[in-house]
Amino acid sequence: MTEEADCTMPAEEQGRLLLLEPASGAGFNSGLMEAIATLGWRSEVVRDEKALQESLCALAEREQHAVMLCAPRSDAGVAHEVLYRVRAAGANVAFVGYGDFGKSALVKLLRLGADDVILPNSEEEVPPVLERAMRRVEARKRHEEERRGALRRAASLRASLAEMEQQLSAAQRVAMESLMMALAVREPDAIEHSLRVQAYAGHLARIAGYPEQMQDVLEQAALLHDIGKIGISDEVLFRKGWLTHDELVQLEPHAEFGALIVERTDFLQGLAPIVRHHHERFDGQGFPDGLAGRAIPLGARIFAIADSLDAMTSDKPYRAAMTFDVAAEEIHRNSGKQFDPQLVEHFLSVAPDTWETIRDGVMRSLRGRDALFSFPATAEVVQNA
Repeated sequence: MTEEADCTMPAEEQGRLLLLEPASGAGFNSGLMEAIATLGWRSEVVRDEKALQESLCALAEREQHAVMLCAPRSDAGVAHEVLYRVRAAGANVAFVGYGDFGKSALVKLLRLGADDVILPNSEEEVPPVLERAMRRVEARKRHEEERRGALRRAASLRASLAEMEQQLSAAQRVAMESLMMALAVREPDAIEHSLRVQAYAGHLARIAGYPEQMQDVLEQAALLHDIGKIGISDEVLFRKGWLTHDELVQLEPHAEFGALIVERTDFLQGLAPIVRHHHERFDGQGFPDGLAGRAIPLGARIFAIADSLDAMTSDKPYRAAMTFDVAAEEIHRNSGKQFDPQLVEHFLSVAPDTWETIRDGVMRSLRGRDALFSFPATAEVVQNA
């Protein structure tokens, strides 16, 4: 049980004190109680372990703070055991020992975080020691409030950052789609071709062990690989038959144009090497820089196979689409010439029917909607505006 100590206190409480008396029953001496009375604090005598637990729970639940003055041994237990329970309860209580503590007991108290110890017959030290202990309690409370405030602010900042990242991501998708729209207005089949190449390149990259963190870059580059064609003349771009050598030369700058476009946008800069080099050949006979072998970025080497696969299996004004079996044979025949031999091996490990299934999946996703103007990200940004 707890009871009010026999001391005079002002109406306004300046602090709270829990007194754990000696187990002998003699109680704290009159000099100590008189010294405590000068503080004007609300004081409670805690007689046993049950009362101690009740007081600690009440302090923790109400987030109140107090100072505990404990004899070496009280009805609530040995001092260091009491201090252990105080710290375990989570109550903001300063612990001060009062009495004749042996060396071993003092060491245990200090290890458990006792705030101070007052020796017998040192009653003049009681008020300053208890006030100092209370200031520590109040400081710990302020620090805890500051910590909680910092955690709340951090959580709010994280939420704001997540929202900003979502908005930025949506805006970036809209920017990409705007570029695709620009190309699609210029070349109506560009969207379907880019989406198919994206699917082929993504699948080949996964089975070839392409770094997972680079997958997004490769797939975004697949969508924008032909963006440079907006700078090519209509006469060359819309030629219905086979292009002449001179016309092929006029088409080559589209890779450089595309790289220049994407590298001027911060979040698209990583796409530039793939966009620039997607027409390089493994034997060094490609364009625009005539890179050969592994000097060609891996993403561009993967993309070259995916792009050629779609080109061969799509209808053209000058020829019908090849079957996937025939296209695979053509890619195999150009291993080491146009294509990276190791990547060709990975490509050939996939059954032609699988590539055809991937194509069918892309086309089903496009069926029934306008591939040019029905982008979910665009709708999200409009709704969030």
